[in-house]
Order: sequence, then structure tokens, then C-alpha cells
Amino acid sequence: MPQYCAPESRPSRRQLERQNDELERWRRDLERDLADARLTQQSLIPQKPLPLRDWDVATCYRPVIQVGGDIYGWLRMKDGRILFWIADGTGHGAAAALLTTLAKLLFHHGNEEHDMPAGIMEAVNNDFRSIFGSRSFMTAMCVALDPVTGKASIVGAGHPPLLVTRPNGTTESIASIAPPLGLIEQPEFTETAIDLEPGDAFLLYTDGVFRWTKDEGHRLTLAQLEKILDHSAPTAEALLKSVLAHTAPETAATTSPDDMTLLVVRRGAGK
Repeated sequence: MPQYCAPESRPSRRQLERQNDELERWRRDLERDLADARLTQQSLIPQKPLPLRDWDVATCYRPVIQVGGDIYGWLRMKDGRILFWIADGTGHGAAAALLTTLAKLLFHHGNEEHDMPAGIMEAVNNDFRSIFGSRSFMTAMCVALDPVTGKASIVGAGHPPLLVTRPNGTTESIASIAPPLGLIEQPEFTETAIDLEPGDAFLLYTDGVFRWTKDEGHRLTLAQLEKILDHSAPTAEALLKSVLAHTAPETAATTSPDDMTLLVVRRGAGK
């Protein structure tokens, strides 16, 4: 005997309208939350140029969405040096923004407790891991700069290499030695020393710079990034623009798969 199958019930027009209204409310709430998170995150990022005699600083910050996983900053150390730092948390959106918010607090705390950049990075790693365990991590790099002598100490943790440009056209690459912050317990943080002469500059950046290219599907290599740097740039802003000229404009139709942040510090020529 054939079995009778009841026809599938379909949602009524009123039910569909109700669901659409709920989705629209959810979308508006999400956009409002992201906008609030963006304002909070922007308040953590330096908004004014660093007033530093004989040096100039230029920055660029482009998140994939309203909030991102990149952050940077600078701090005055106990001995008068300036600590420039940059960090890239895992993921995007609100979760990544939480990591970057925490990163700023941890760098400030580490700077209060330690005199050397390696000690600061160690403190950030320990505090970060005590909070998240091994569930999250972030890459980071910091530069402790003496603005009087031009001497600098660099410490990297899983972060893309710092690039140093010289007026004679040479580029120096300084790689991270330690793993990303929070990945393992008690990693060894090693400082690399450099001298920055008049006209020299250094570039801190996140790995998103390799993906923000005008040619969709093409990814910059480190060697290509080094080649597009303008060693004769008279200012940090000009050097920054030499990089941005080879990346997708902010109004590009295609979107990058990653956040992008750059921090350029240059010593004035002839100073």
C-alpha cells in the first residue's frame, strides 16, 4: 500500500518578512559594534606624529574590515631611548582587535618593568601566554632607538624582517630570531644592534604588505619589497609612499586578505 507523504511546509510570507527583519537588525547591531570597536582601536593607535628632533616618522594602517589585528606604537624608555614596536595578532575582526588592545597594554607594562628591549619582549610573551596559554599568538618586533647617537637595538618575534635603507642604495634586512609571542614558554630573545647615520631609515611592517598588491593574485616577496624602497627619499613620508605606490590603493575594488601596517623612521640628513 503506497504511503502518504505530507508536503513540506513552507514558511509563510509573514514568517519570511519576520526573518528578514531579524537579519537586518542583526546586521545593524553588528555594524554598530564594529564601528564602536573601530573607534576604540583607533584611540590606541598614535594619531599625532612623534616630535623627535632630527628624526621624522610616517605610518600607514589599513585593516581588512573596520577593526584589524595589527597595531603599533612608541614609548619613552627609562634611559631616554624611544621604543618603536609593532604587532600582528592572529585572525581579523573583533577577536584580533582584542589581541592588539592587549598588546599595547603589555608593551606599556613591560616598558615599566624592564630597561632592555629583550626584557620587554620577554615580559610581553610571559604575560600574553599567562592569559591565553597556547591558544593565541602574535608576531612582534621592537626597536629601541637612541635619537642622539642613532644606535638602535632590534628584537623580533616571528615578525617579518626589519628593513634598513641607506643613502648609498643598500638595504639591510634584520630577521626575527625568536618565535611569535605566546607560542612557547621562555623563548630566547636576542638583540641585534645597528647604527643609523644621517639619511638612514628603518621600516617596520606587517606581512599584509606582501598581499596588498595592485595585481590581484600576485604577492610581493621580501626581495621585491627591498627593490621598491626609495633610498633617496628625503623624508619618512616619501619613503612610505614609495612602498604604497606598489600596493593596492585604499579605494581599490578588490580587497586584501590581510591587514597592512607600516611604520617608517628616518634620521634627517646632515644632522
